[in-house]
Amino acid sequence: MKTLRKLNKDEITLLKLLTDAYLFANLSDVADSKWDREEKSALNYVTVNHVNGLDANLCSTVCNPIEKAIVNIIGRYLYEEWTSFSNLIVDDLVKLIDEKLNGGLKWKK
Repeated sequence: MKTLRKLNKDEITLLKLLTDAYLFANLSDVADSKWDREEKSALNYVTVNHVNGLDANLCSTVCNPIEKAIVNIIGRYLYEEWTSFSNLIVDDLVKLIDEKLNGGLKWKK
């Protein structure tokens, strides 16, 4: 298990970029019939259309390596706890870390 610590500014920026890429790639398998082409999602840095021109096969081939990169930065346990209540919102992750470091939350077993 990785040691719990505050993330530095560059780690936070990288996590925001990685989560945006993850969320955008995850939309690659959205079918035209389910969503209005104009429906948008606001990510950390950009707003994107739900229905886009990405190949549906991108979803797993992009999302899985990005997840591994995120886990490499913060650790598996923290990643699982963060994603259990957050849609990859990095501000929620920073808050979770701060609360844990201040003794307010315990590690999920």
